[in-house]
Amino acid sequence: MTEADLCDYLKRTKFSDIKQVVNGFSPWDVTFTSSKRDFYGELKCRETHYSTMVIEQDKWRSLMLVADVTASEAAYINSTPQGVYAWNLHQMPEPDWVWDLMPETTKFGRTEKVYKRVGYLPINKAERIEE
Repeated sequence: MTEADLCDYLKRTKFSDIKQVVNGFSPWDVTFTSSKRDFYGELKCRETHYSTMVIEQDKWRSLMLVADVTASEAAYINSTPQGVYAWNLHQMPEPDWVWDLMPETTKFGRTEKVYKRVGYLPINKAERIEE
């Protein structure tokens, strides 16, 4: 599944007003409304299912900042082989940040490993969106 596929799936099943950001360098991937609240969200498609999902500290901070400035909420949505999982980051404690060796990016073919400041979100604290 690609992020575009995930966005289409979410539009069909959960967030009819979801809009994907066309600027490839935006700090968020989508905007949508849920329970009368506006959200800025990040989409990730994972090939493996884990009990925790990684989020980069820079991404967390960017999402929280735009949400706070706009009086919105921040969402992190991951697809895995076992389903789609969504976190409202405002309802989660800030993760414990650690330095971990990760691929530089999954896009643009830059898969060399670099250290990134990341946190882990428990899958059991996410809303499971049926797939």
